[in-house]
Amino acid sequence: MPKRQRGNRVAQIDECRVANHQERIIAGRGLDCSIQRVRPFEFNRLYRQTQCCCLVEANFKPKMIGGAMVGLQSTAIKARLGPLLNGWTIYDVWLPVPKMLFAGVDELMKKYQAHAAVEGVDALGYYMVPWSYAQLQVLQQAVTATQSLDDARLGDYIRANTFKTVVGDVKFGSDGELAQSRVLQVQFRNVKTNDLTQFKDISTQVVVAPAEYESGRLIYPYEQAK
Repeated sequence: MPKRQRGNRVAQIDECRVANHQERIIAGRGLDCSIQRVRPFEFNRLYRQTQCCCLVEANFKPKMIGGAMVGLQSTAIKARLGPLLNGWTIYDVWLPVPKMLFAGVDELMKKYQAHAAVEGVDALGYYMVPWSYAQLQVLQQAVTATQSLDDARLGDYIRANTFKTVVGDVKFGSDGELAQSRVLQVQFRNVKTNDLTQFKDISTQVVVAPAEYESGRLIYPYEQAK
């Protein structure tokens, strides 16, 4: 990143520090509140060069920092950033915390991870694998129950029923979305190195909300979780 652009980032963060902003939200595929568009493969480089490093450079210590950031669910990106992640709170959809170890999911993840290194894909697969498999389970159960491949019949059945999956019971609301949101709020902590295997230790990623899947309490302010 050009020095001038990085300088602008530091200046923006320094303004937040001087103004005593209590929270800073990083949203979408962007790296600041303006939601600047960034291609996913660029996220790691830009994130490291801007937000994390500039926070240190500007000595900015908000009460809380994070948001709906695309990229930090990837094991490779987590490993690359390492300890810089400590204290950040982001979204995720599944992690192997005690309250999310539904029937079949542990076996699924072991099978996936055994093949992941050979195939060159995400080493842990927490973000994509459980829900991808669950989607196929929903379809399989609907096809079996209706004995049909007709889209309309399958859609009617899926909207009207609850499905047993590796991510627990899945039921859809009248709007086609999940009847109950399953989005997690996750805080990074105790990340000590850039070794990806440390993320198998779920104490590095603590589910702080919603309560039914909570694995720990939010450390607040952010500075205490670094």
